[in-house]
Amino acid sequence: MSYLVGFNWSGWPVKGLALRGEFMRSYIATYEHSIAVLDYTSNSYQMGHYMGSNAQSIWLQLSYRPTRSLRLMLNYTNDTKYTAYDYIRGDIGKIIAQEPFKNVIWRNDEIKFRAVYEVFNNCYAHVDACYNHARAGEQADLDQYSPVYQQGKNLTFSCGLSFGF
Repeated sequence: MSYLVGFNWSGWPVKGLALRGEFMRSYIATYEHSIAVLDYTSNSYQMGHYMGSNAQSIWLQLSYRPTRSLRLMLNYTNDTKYTAYDYIRGDIGKIIAQEPFKNVIWRNDEIKFRAVYEVFNNCYAHVDACYNHARAGEQADLDQYSPVYQQGKNLTFSCGLSFGF
């Protein structure tokens, strides 16, 4: 079983202020099967959640629009991957009987600030500042769930310009 619940609270008590959030949890053997065509994958890409089974994610966003053209956003994300179990057909009863969400093998915390300004109709400029802390007990787990440039503690700045939506 896997589920994702969320909320969006906006416009009260301050006009232009919004609070959004999501919570995802996937139990053991949710997106896996011993027969490859029954896995929830396409071209070896996980179609369920990118962390797969036995994982949880929390995402919060506080956004404020002081003017029509400017939007300020502050995001917090906590992704946690717990022990990964191989789907073994004869042992699946024992595998899913394990206690889920017990041993953390990978965790990433991310705080991101983004300012987006609409320069003119459908032309947006943005500035981002992002801090993340990805860690794992073993390097193989860190490599599997985090790209090299996001491993450990990082502070990243970016900016851009886009046309359209």
